[in-house]
Amino acid sequence: MDSSFEVVFISSDRDQDSFEEFFSGMPWLALPFGDERRKSLSRTFRVRGIPSLVAIGPTGRTLTKDARNLLTIHGADAYPFGEERTKDVHWRISRKTKNMMEGYACDGEVWLVRAD
Repeated sequence: MDSSFEVVFISSDRDQDSFEEFFSGMPWLALPFGDERRKSLSRTFRVRGIPSLVAIGPTGRTLTKDARNLLTIHGADAYPFGEERTKDVHWRISRKTKNMMEGYACDGEVWLVRAD
């Protein structure tokens, strides 16, 4: 893993056993199951669906709340989440959603990435 960033897993699991089973195979940090900061972070970053991936710079400034989409579209080339990639993702999403007639919900997890 690149030492210039750190991944922190924030679970939306419904129980401790599910959290432990899912998190047991992960090499990164996590907020403890049931940690009250999860709700605050979801509000702060306006998480509307899961899974989500937020990239935060070394100063604490949010680089992008679209890190998941950036990685989906650009793979590893999305890192370090620059402005050009973010604009490309917003363009692709706006183009795609113009043709959507209905939304959908995704069940999963909330993730934060802090880039140093």
